Amino acid sequence: MDTAKLSKLKQDLDQLLYEGKYKAALEELEVFAKKEKMGAKESINLQLIRSDIFLRLNKPKEALVLAKQALEKSETIADDFLLIDAFCATAKAEFELGNLSQSISVFERGEQLLTREGQNNSVERIKRKAKLLALKGEIYATQYKTDLAFASFSQLLEIGKELNDKKFIARAFDGLGGFYFDTGEVQQAIDHTMQAFALYQELGDKPAIAYIYYKLAATYHLKSDFKEAIDYGEKSLALAKELELPVPIAIAYFALGISYWRKGELDRAEVYLKKGLKVIEGLKPTYRIKRRSAMAFFIYGLILWRKGELDKAIEFQMDVLESLKVSFSKGLESLTKLNLALIYYDKGELEQVIAYCQQVLDLDEEMGDIYGIAYAYHLLAKTFLEKGKLTKALEYGEKSFKMRTDMENQQEIAETLFLLIQIALKKKDRKQANAYLTTLEQLSEQTEDKVIRQNYQVAYALILKASSRPRNWIKAMELLEKIVKEEIADHGITVTALINLSKLLLTEFRISGDKEVLLELEHYTEQMLEIAKLQQSSLLTLEAQSIRILTLWLKAQFSMVKLDMQKAKELLEQTKQIASESGLIRLASEISLEYDLLLQKLEEWDTFIRDYYEFIKS
Repeated sequence: MDTAKLSKLKQDLDQLLYEGKYKAALEELEVFAKKEKMGAKESINLQLIRSDIFLRLNKPKEALVLAKQALEKSETIADDFLLIDAFCATAKAEFELGNLSQSISVFERGEQLLTREGQNNSVERIKRKAKLLALKGEIYATQYKTDLAFASFSQLLEIGKELNDKKFIARAFDGLGGFYFDTGEVQQAIDHTMQAFALYQELGDKPAIAYIYYKLAATYHLKSDFKEAIDYGEKSLALAKELELPVPIAIAYFALGISYWRKGELDRAEVYLKKGLKVIEGLKPTYRIKRRSAMAFFIYGLILWRKGELDKAIEFQMDVLESLKVSFSKGLESLTKLNLALIYYDKGELEQVIAYCQQVLDLDEEMGDIYGIAYAYHLLAKTFLEKGKLTKALEYGEKSFKMRTDMENQQEIAETLFLLIQIALKKKDRKQANAYLTTLEQLSEQTEDKVIRQNYQVAYALILKASSRPRNWIKAMELLEKIVKEEIADHGITVTALINLSKLLLTEFRISGDKEVLLELEHYTEQMLEIAKLQQSSLLTLEAQSIRILTLWLKAQFSMVKLDMQKAKELLEQTKQIASESGLIRLASEISLEYDLLLQKLEEWDTFIRDYYEFIKS
């Protein structure tokens, strides 16, 4: 047949695929196939294009059947390039179905054919090598063989530049951006992904642009820049909806859900996650979709955790681990186990925390996931601080700080410095605490980041609060009051400021008995309860309740009003019950121990007052 006609068809189909019009592309291909008389090679070529379109339509089983048919026919024709194309198509379909070993086996056959003796370095041969490298890089990335993925995409970039082929160059930058994302090198990930984005824009490849928006959302999420993450998530969603592509729509919903979860807006997070899962319900459960769904279920588990439904959250995460046996995602397995460690931390089951953190470290060291390792070290530092093993806590905190510094993730560097200050204060090492504070201050001045600035101010306030001098307590209160009156930049920091400010006000009330302090305490505990309601956080509700209990008891102590004493006792029982039912063993035991001791003192005081009253009456 006329090769010009086939070439024109491929150009037309490329344009339709760039516009995300997959069904229209398939229809045009079928019309052409019925209209034109073709030889064996042309027929196989169309079969391979058809297979590619079915993959884009999220029909990998049909794509695999077509690719295998093309492969079988190609083996009867003396055309190595066509045979390599068939190997690539078959390997891609196997990959999308999650059959990684079969996919690897097939593309290795293609590589053997490509590298056999007697082959010349023609442009067509180099193009086939580029196709295999792109596929190989993606498979290695999925297996978290990051060094091999990096090597594949680097070679692809060289070939793309040699051929001046924007498709290959864009795919290489895209893959390298993913590599840097996996290794926690956030700025490199952004830079490479943006280079891919620029090329996809030049090509007019709208589906690729929608996916790049999603990748940028995920990368900025990793950077803790939720404003940018949400902005790119919304761009991804808008373009995916315009193209009417269900998988990108679902993925964009998930990206937005995750960002709103990290922002502490659980209701909005839940809405987006539910929308994404609803889209996926109507699709065939391919390998790629299973991985994305597992991530959404993972976040649902986090929402249950934040709501205080810890046992349900654990059950949910165990279901995620079970589903991962099918989707083979070590990265998500690591995240899920890290989440289990966080939940067990709130339950007070610290040995479970340590056990899961160790599993996370084993997985992340195998994958080279620096971000996950640093997070696990941070959680281990918190756990050993809780256990009172301060040397171990300091060791893991320092490890996390070093790794996060290497990654240049500034908000998480600040978070770890804050933890190190808490450890130093617990060790009564004011000199070390001040050294960490100086580093945090320098970071705050360099970045001009509101979250980091507030982190520094709260840390400074904690050091002042730990002082034995009342004048430093006043300075601490002024700092904390300033933060709680500002617009919330990070709910966690505002909550920490509220809790510590309330505790300082309690100290002031113990000393002065001034009723105006009570009004301030009531205002700030109400503010905590409002944030707790927004975040659906049982933990914060319990913290606020515990401060209200102390306030009522101290009020009773100063006013001798029995009603306050009785209300305090009732509130204590209610709070302990919430803590126990939520599975918050650690907090429940703290509340019980602290307030049982206080109750004993107050009852002794109450008995003394009654006895004294009876004495003076007589």
